[in-house]
Amino acid sequence: MSAKAAKPRGVRMLEWLCVAVVLLAVADVVVTAKVLSLGGHEANPVAAAALSSAGIAGMVALKSLAMVVFLAIIAVLRHRTMRGTRLLAAVGVAAQLAVVAVGLTIIPRLQAVAGEYREGVAAIERVEQSLAERQTERRLSNDDALMLET
Repeated sequence: MSAKAAKPRGVRMLEWLCVAVVLLAVADVVVTAKVLSLGGHEANPVAAAALSSAGIAGMVALKSLAMVVFLAIIAVLRHRTMRGTRLLAAVGVAAQLAVVAVGLTIIPRLQAVAGEYREGVAAIERVEQSLAERQTERRLSNDDALMLET
């Protein structure tokens, strides 16, 4: 049995960059789903169209297609220039990382707004309850006054 030959360093780096791009694409879908659940919206018009037509499944399909195309380009280019291909993969990682980072910064702000919204709704419900109690008291008071008159 022959020992498996070690992959060149540049090939290993390219593989890890591709894994990172795919993992960040998954993270992007997860972060987008969270942002949407908090009342946010998708800023990318193509992704927004996929979301509006097919929901989160549309987003997953779009992201999957983008990853297939990206990895196909990487596979074709790696036979021509390893250095340029690694650079392209690194740019892909940076772009995906930026998108995920922006989403992660939006989530706490949306959560704060959602908390303020819930507090506002609770305050409105308390006021409505108080008004309903006052109306009930007035009706009872009017009923008592009518009973005294008769």
